[in-house]
Formats: sequence, structure tokens, C-alpha cells
Amino acid sequence: MAALTVVTGQLTTRRLEQPARSKVKTGQSQQQRLQVAFAAHLRDSARAYPASQYPAVVITIDKAPWHRGALMDKG
Repeated sequence: MAALTVVTGQLTTRRLEQPARSKVKTGQSQQQRLQVAFAAHLRDSARAYPASQYPAVVITIDKAPWHRGALMDKG
């Protein structure tokens, strides 16, 4: 996952390791792990661009199933 600041060119990335037998090791499906990582990415973005300083931030996402769900609905 990545975030690009078009004004400064700053790129922020987040990697998610996919070890063999991940579901057995973590108890979570791949989609659940991706949802957790994406929610963390959104929280990181919110901290990097606080509303008091950045009143408008544009986030573009595709329709991947991990981009929606209860974790993203928490706000």
C-alpha cells in the first residue's frame, strides 16, 4: 500500500508479509490481514495529514474487498 503526496512527492509505503501458511499462523484469512493493514494505512494517513492543517485529502482506492468492511466503517 502506498500514499503519494503530489505537492511534495513524498511516498509512504506499507508492506504486508504473506508467510507460508499465514492463516494457520495468524488465525486470519488473507482478506482479513489486508483489511487490518489497510485500516492501519488509513490511520497513518490521518495522522500524517491532520484535518486542522489539511482540510481536504483525496484518497483513491479500487474496489478490492479489503478496502471496505467494519474496520473502515469505524471512521
